[in-house]
Amino acid sequence: MNKKRILCRHIRKGEKCPAGKDCEYGHNKRLFDPKTNKYVGRQKAQAAGQEGVGGEDGWGKPVGFHGPQLLCIEEKAGRQAPTPKGLGKGKTKAHGELRRLAELPKAVWTIVPNDMSGTQWFTKVGIGQSVYEIMLDGGSGVNSTTEELVLIILNENRAAGIPLGDKRHPVLQLEHWEKGEELRGVASGKPVPLIGSVVLRVTMLELGKDTGPVIKCRFKICAKGTTDWVGFILGARALDDPKRDGLGHIPLENSHSFVKLGIQMERTEPEAGPRPDGCYVSRLSLVDSDDESELGDAAPGQTTGAMSLDAERSGIPVVYDGEAIALSQGEGAWVPVVLSKDLLKSGMSSQVVLASVGAPVELGWYRTFGTRQVVKEWFVS
Repeated sequence: MNKKRILCRHIRKGEKCPAGKDCEYGHNKRLFDPKTNKYVGRQKAQAAGQEGVGGEDGWGKPVGFHGPQLLCIEEKAGRQAPTPKGLGKGKTKAHGELRRLAELPKAVWTIVPNDMSGTQWFTKVGIGQSVYEIMLDGGSGVNSTTEELVLIILNENRAAGIPLGDKRHPVLQLEHWEKGEELRGVASGKPVPLIGSVVLRVTMLELGKDTGPVIKCRFKICAKGTTDWVGFILGARALDDPKRDGLGHIPLENSHSFVKLGIQMERTEPEAGPRPDGCYVSRLSLVDSDDESELGDAAPGQTTGAMSLDAERSGIPVVYDGEAIALSQGEGAWVPVVLSKDLLKSGMSSQVVLASVGAPVELGWYRTFGTRQVVKEWFVS
């Protein structure tokens, strides 16, 4: 009997054989059926698609996702991905160099539902007469806005009798450059022309308040009609650590913290949908492809999936809004808090405060200040 046609028991268990090359049993798993471990020979093994050698034109099949958490980047959540041209034809030679993923045989791909669980960070700011949502985009190399929004701000203030140069006007400076610029994103060959930049006076609205510290921001202006994705974007440089001249943005569970300003701001982004598995995902990029061949059921920026309304998440979290304090066992104190969301928009007609599950404090009564009922003090012990 040819013992080379019997798979070594050490190799079968995934172990290293102590006999090495001198072992009289077979070590080449590609020659054995992966389910029965019976010898099938080279041709049958290739047809079965084992170990990256079999399959169509010598391509195997990915092992599949079974682990806990890996990093996956989903650039186009919200759009139906088109079938790549030539997918499944597998025209490459065995062990040949790939030039496009479409050259891979269809068998290596796994069909799964679309992953719509991504999110992006947003908050609210005041600019001139109005309140706007602004994206906090650590993946963007610039602050940007659209020509349409700049026109709205200019016309809005002119209608209110506030001319450029007035101390109340949010536009501090309109700028042209010596050389033209454009933004380039994930869409190859589809640059977004920039017509200049604008320096704006921006009010960072503190959580639960209509006011906040005022900062100056420079935004590059995307030409009219070139993008409809996001109006205002704060990029990575503005959000960086204060020691790097940034605002020190830190996303918290119920608010956005800005270390340099010493404030928290509202999280206005929609609740992310449920993850289909343990993979991390990210959502759309700043400049997405608008190729007509890429059709989708959802518009850019549309979010699918609903917030889980279980007992722990259906209420409005309150966020501490004061100096650091320390309480000993049995002591109590009035502590200032604010609601992390607008009570008037929540649809709630009555209020009660409950401790979070596992919280090391007990909550007593509260007293309200102001007519908006968004600034309160709670007695904790």
